[in-house]
Amino acid sequence: MSTRVSPPLSVDNQVELRALVNMLRMAGGFALAFARVNHPSLARRLIEEIRRALPEKEIVELRIDLASEVGLVEQWRRALGERKPDALLVLGLEALFDLAEDRSPAVDMFNFNRDYVRRHFPFPVVFFAPEFAIREFASRAPDFWSGRSGVFRFLGDEEQARETLEMLGRDFGWSLSPKERLERRAILEDLLRELEGSQAADPAAVAKAHYLLGKAAEHESKWTEAQRYFEQALSLYRELGDRLGEANTIRNLGDVALAQERYQEAAGRYEEALALYRQLGVRLGEVNAIKGLGDVALAQDRYQEAAGRYEEALALYRQLGVRLGEANAIKGLGDVARLEDRYEEAAGRYEEALALYRQLGDRLGEANAVWGLGEVALAQERYQEAAGCYEEALALYRGLGVRLGEANAIKGLGDVARAQGRYEEAAGRYEHALALYRQIGARLGEANAIDSLGEVARAQGRYEEAAGRYEEALALYRQLGVRLGEANVIRNLGDVALAQGRYEEAAGRYEEALALYRQLGVRLGEANAIKGLGDVALAQDRYQEAAGRYEEALALYRGLGDRLGEANAIKGLGEVARAQERYQEAAGRYEHALALYRQLGVRLGEANAIKGLGDVALAQGRYEEAAGRYEEALALYRQIGARLGEANVIRNLGDVALAQDRYEEAAARYEQALPLYRQIGDRLDEAHTLLTQGRLARAMGELDRARAAYREAQRIYRAIGHDRDAELAAAEAEELPA
Repeated sequence: MSTRVSPPLSVDNQVELRALVNMLRMAGGFALAFARVNHPSLARRLIEEIRRALPEKEIVELRIDLASEVGLVEQWRRALGERKPDALLVLGLEALFDLAEDRSPAVDMFNFNRDYVRRHFPFPVVFFAPEFAIREFASRAPDFWSGRSGVFRFLGDEEQARETLEMLGRDFGWSLSPKERLERRAILEDLLRELEGSQAADPAAVAKAHYLLGKAAEHESKWTEAQRYFEQALSLYRELGDRLGEANTIRNLGDVALAQERYQEAAGRYEEALALYRQLGVRLGEVNAIKGLGDVALAQDRYQEAAGRYEEALALYRQLGVRLGEANAIKGLGDVARLEDRYEEAAGRYEEALALYRQLGDRLGEANAVWGLGEVALAQERYQEAAGCYEEALALYRGLGVRLGEANAIKGLGDVARAQGRYEEAAGRYEHALALYRQIGARLGEANAIDSLGEVARAQGRYEEAAGRYEEALALYRQLGVRLGEANVIRNLGDVALAQGRYEEAAGRYEEALALYRQLGVRLGEANAIKGLGDVALAQDRYQEAAGRYEEALALYRGLGDRLGEANAIKGLGEVARAQERYQEAAGRYEHALALYRQLGVRLGEANAIKGLGDVALAQGRYEEAAGRYEEALALYRQIGARLGEANVIRNLGDVALAQDRYEEAAARYEQALPLYRQIGDRLDEAHTLLTQGRLARAMGELDRARAAYREAQRIYRAIGHDRDAELAAAEAEELPA
């Protein structure tokens, strides 16, 4: 039976070891020293050499227990009891430092107790630790550091470097805590410097160190740094002729390009890696590259292609038995279904992926799937559930240190708040997310957050601010070449113009967005822009054109299988019919839309359709039915937290009372609706309510109240750019008796 014989230590390491042994031999009383060792196997070898060099000495070895409920000093005391050894060799110092939070309570307390340590441990203590841990100790315990007996520096050989890199690269992903990832990164940085400072460094080890540092930078969303490390690794792998290392690095460069929204480059990298993997017969690499191409297609809204890539990847992952890859592909299919408004399918995919992630203990995958379920719940107006999902995902992302995920979850919470009319909270969430996106250089996220801040401003009637936000987002989308984002913001600018009564500009914006959607082949965006053109025509009383636009949009929505869009277009046709006093047709349209909203579980749409039925009943003088519809809609709006809808139907209930000459009740309803509009910042409807209050006060002979209401309505109309309504309010005020 043969035993493995360790090669002799390098000359430099022998010199350092002799110095350390001499310090231990000659020390009288307490002394503190450090052995800088970046390689665990080398640390083990050195301890063995010390024992051989000092056979007459009692050498105690101790590893710090981070899980212990007691501090460093008490661990030593318990381990030694009454013994007074000749030396204490301590491993595990690196575990005491949390680079993610820049703190080390254990070392702080150790430094505080330095006098006690010197008295009660009258023998030399040597910490065997990687370089970063010694740097951190010097910073955290300056009093101890100033009295050190020496720092002895040891360098690993070729085999030790390979072993250490293998250990550092093992499971180097999101399964590690931020503390563990940053600790590994610090050791890698020191190891790379060690390798590059050696005349006999193994090029393969240098390449792997660069590659792992690229992965570490990816985990911190430091994309430029990641790209630099990967490019250095790629150059080395190509010089070595290591084609698998080359393929892996190219794929990672694709990941970096994808994260930075450089989609054409990302696709090129994935295609290049795919070709290499296929030549090498590395099927796992092949399937990972295929999934990457799916991610690019998804980011560019090429949903059919993305789904095809994910299905292809899913089949391969299952053949290979790679369950994490299987979960990732299923989650990708969920993303496609969600973006195509197939919410039930999307939820099913996310749930399936979530179960796999939890079985595998993959917390990042779990967070992503939970976030996806939040997106589905938000789209279906299940706001409480959506908020719960975002909060759960947020906690997971923060625990992992995934700042992009953190920003996305915070933005999701903002979307919930905005959908429920809590605009101040929404704005705060978006600002928080925006700061995070900017810190990590996620410009697409930055653009999305700015766009959302524009949505808040528009919802609150702050149209100039909204337009400014949209223009800022538009510039970013154009810089990034994200043409779908560009089209969406242009459409939003059309919404602002429509709300301000600038109908020609609104139509121009919708037409511009429509052209972009058609170039991109984004038929859902095309349908939305056409519907916007219908809204312009409806606002200008061009009912035939409005109906034509809604019919065109309806055909597109049906072709896409987008039932929410279908319901919205049908409801628009109901608005046209009601405006033209074709009440039976209008009611039929509202009923049709209502059935679709209920099938989809879209309760906001359901409430809006019920309100439309109330509007028809009111117009036909069926006041009891109208009131019943409004009460039914009111209950729904309150359940889902849609305060704008709540305010609107309360005002409508006032209209019912007014039509029946129940002036006191009407006045009470308007007074109830007015503060709601003010709370949510809906200045247009605030002005409409004030105008109605002026008319009611005039009917009741309360002329001073009427003048005040007309005056305030006129002021708000002018402030938000509704000049025609302002002129109407002024004219009615002028007609009041002196």
